[in-house]
Amino acid sequence: MFRNKYSRNILLIFILLAASLPIINFYVIYPSFTQIIIKGSENEAMRLAIRLRESVVTPDYKMKRASDIKHDIDIIRSQFNIMKFKTFSPSGEILYSSESKEIGEINQKTYFHSIVAKGRPYTKLIRKNSKSLEDQNVFMDVVETYVPIMNKDQFIGAMEIYYDVTKRITDLNTVLTNATTIPAAVFFFFFIVLIITLGRQSSNMEHLKEQEESAKKSEDFTKKVLDSITYPICVIDVKDYRILSANRAFITEFGTSSEDVIGKTCYAVTHKKNDVCTAPDDACPLIDALLTGKPISTEHVHYDKNKQKKFVEVAVYPIKDESGKLTQVVHIEKDITGIRNNISEPAK
Repeated sequence: MFRNKYSRNILLIFILLAASLPIINFYVIYPSFTQIIIKGSENEAMRLAIRLRESVVTPDYKMKRASDIKHDIDIIRSQFNIMKFKTFSPSGEILYSSESKEIGEINQKTYFHSIVAKGRPYTKLIRKNSKSLEDQNVFMDVVETYVPIMNKDQFIGAMEIYYDVTKRITDLNTVLTNATTIPAAVFFFFFIVLIITLGRQSSNMEHLKEQEESAKKSEDFTKKVLDSITYPICVIDVKDYRILSANRAFITEFGTSSEDVIGKTCYAVTHKKNDVCTAPDDACPLIDALLTGKPISTEHVHYDKNKQKKFVEVAVYPIKDESGKLTQVVHIEKDITGIRNNISEPAK
């Protein structure tokens, strides 16, 4: 039935696409989005730690005891939905914990003394029904972040902040499950259609026409999938920073139709600027992606179609051609204005 080389190649492409979809979701997309959740939680913890510094550190740069900070910490935990909170002395002794029975215990883990005590934050996603960094059983998905407290180059203590990210992980799993099963069903459907079509048709022209129709349907489906995602997403040409395509959320955010964004530069659309974003105020993640060839995330200030200011977390993912050259990037933004506003408001 498939003696024709062209027919066999088409079937092989469909099989490879169907097989590669779950692999890409599991090994590329899922880790990337999980990393966004982890990094976002770490950034929240770092901002919160800056706000809490005066509450947990004395004027002479010593960590306060539990009795001195319990009231303030209870208020902050309630306001920011913090699952668990601890403070540590430089030696690793727990000075305060939302679980009071832990107070006085010593954290002797290597990461605390070789990473946190050296002034670097340490964050890890703990899956439910596993053990935390301190070997405690965890029954939900948790992002655990250690934030060092420094006085110049001197380590004076640390904070440990737990965020419950169970819902975020569950939502991500649901999206990726749908993104795998639905396209797999579509690929299977078109695979069967293609077998029947190629078996009945002998003309190369008919084969090409069928392939064009399948590609169009696949393109429409891909557009529907992207348009169903609520985060604004666009694809940018790295040569001239022009937007090549965008999902519905991006077009609605920055214009009234695709003509308002497609073909325009990213800095003109999102920043209302006439030139490329530059450090230190607006470091361009596209430039960083070109330099490293890796995904980059940063925080920016964007302006929507009504020129309303908002704070966003921008993630950029490289797209490379067959030779490995980076030609485009996927640009995804997440509105964090609410988080920034909550942080900037004084505690009541």
